Amino acid sequence: MLASSSQATSSSEFTFVSLPTITDAPPNTHIFWLELSETHQGYGCHAFHPTGRRILDKQAVPVIFHQGMWYTLRHKAGNSFPHLGAERPDISLYDVQPQTRVGSPISEVSEPPKSPSEPPESDSESAQDLEDDSLL
Repeated sequence: MLASSSQATSSSEFTFVSLPTITDAPPNTHIFWLELSETHQGYGCHAFHPTGRRILDKQAVPVIFHQGMWYTLRHKAGNSFPHLGAERPDISLYDVQPQTRVGSPISEVSEPPKSPSEPPESDSESAQDLEDDSLL
């Protein structure tokens, strides 16, 4: 009886997570996807490798992105679902930040506004006319 209650206590300490999918994680230069056949756990998962290359060796660590943070992904024999291991804030250093359009409005602001009555072609034609006059 005591053993089963201690087992129940140890199981309740785990934070179980749903089975990972390839789209669960943000882009990261050091993360790659392991297929079901590579994990031998009955599901695929993401893995972190410190070199940033897809190498399946002892340095490759199964990981999961959960509630905005990277964790190691653990699986205890007899459990249906994986659970969270240690936090891995170092993996976030390799997250790829999405491109924002902050640069576009700045470049638009730096250009002087064009007169709506003048088409752009007339500006270039009048500039060419001035150049032609100066050459004569």
